[in-house]
Amino acid sequence: MARILPRVLLSAPVVYTSAVVALSYFVVRGSLNALRTLVVGTKFKTLRDTEEDVDCGKALFGFFEINLLTLVIDRFPHSEIGTHKHADVNGVRIHYVINGPTSAPIVLLIHGYPENWFSWRHQLRDLSDQFRVAAVDLRGYGTSSKPRAIKSYIRKEVTKDIIEIIGELGGGKVILVGHDWGGIVAQAVATDAPDLVRKLILVNTPNADIFFGNMTLYRYLVTNYMQFFQLPYVPEAFLLSNESKWFYDLYGSVLVTKNSISKSEVEFMRKSFRIPNAATALLNYYRAAYQGERGGWRNFSQLGPIPTMVLWGEKDHIIVLENLIDSETPRFDVSVAGICSSNATDSFRDKKTGVWVVKIPHCGHFPQIDDPALISKAIRTFAQA
Repeated sequence: MARILPRVLLSAPVVYTSAVVALSYFVVRGSLNALRTLVVGTKFKTLRDTEEDVDCGKALFGFFEINLLTLVIDRFPHSEIGTHKHADVNGVRIHYVINGPTSAPIVLLIHGYPENWFSWRHQLRDLSDQFRVAAVDLRGYGTSSKPRAIKSYIRKEVTKDIIEIIGELGGGKVILVGHDWGGIVAQAVATDAPDLVRKLILVNTPNADIFFGNMTLYRYLVTNYMQFFQLPYVPEAFLLSNESKWFYDLYGSVLVTKNSISKSEVEFMRKSFRIPNAATALLNYYRAAYQGERGGWRNFSQLGPIPTMVLWGEKDHIIVLENLIDSETPRFDVSVAGICSSNATDSFRDKKTGVWVVKIPHCGHFPQIDDPALISKAIRTFAQA
């Protein structure tokens, strides 16, 4: 039964039925939220800064309205964090930001959905004294190229982008760090080109083999947005409606440290998402992932041969640690020197793989935003170990 259930849940009829159900749920919830904001208003006081509160009262009447002014994004913002560059690789143009001494070891940071390079802004600053730190915009994100076809987001294409970016950075082995979808990409690079990865650091990211292979009905329902994303056109219209102000709800609900992100920082992410063709490109990662062997987002090598550390915000309600490391794997507790503290008390090494795991109880799905200093310290400590 344990093997049959994932196949049934991931079959096309069940996925598309679930997608339609999810659509109905999102429309009803969105309408109710819009009605609430019309009556009582919505204040995003969990975000720092003294900018005006965001008004979501237009949601009900502007459901499919797209304000074209918000599609414009500064191509080179936040230049104090690092140098903006573009590289022509694998038939696309990839944007990245880089900081630190040219001769230092390279740390390559890969963001997840629905962010961009800016998710790693703190680490670009914190680590640049000892490392050459680069944060990319994956294809489809930020100011990187945005091919429209689903086949452009299969594993082979996305992985090749990163492999060639490593070459642009000078070649040799890098310390590869990935969060969410960026962690899936990092695992693929470590599997397909292990000679390019010195160490691997995964932050709140699943392993697709375990995630899909151990799919339960509960996890299927919790991640119903993934099935919703399989529909054509409708998810894009939904996510672009009301000027994509759902970004404020996302960070307001998922971040544990509520003042860890400012409204201007959320605005930068939101406007990046609204660049023409970006929404379709980002959703195509999920569409490719549901294509099984055709999409290629399966069959990762087991964690361990490359020195690997997992940083896990325990208050993540989107994915769970068992989506990355099999819960049946024997473990033993160890002290991860220099990383463990009163804020990260539960650490261990996997007996089977030797992977370092640091569980951070006060962080959620975005530990690099909830507690950037701790994440920077963990990356530095593991990189130097």
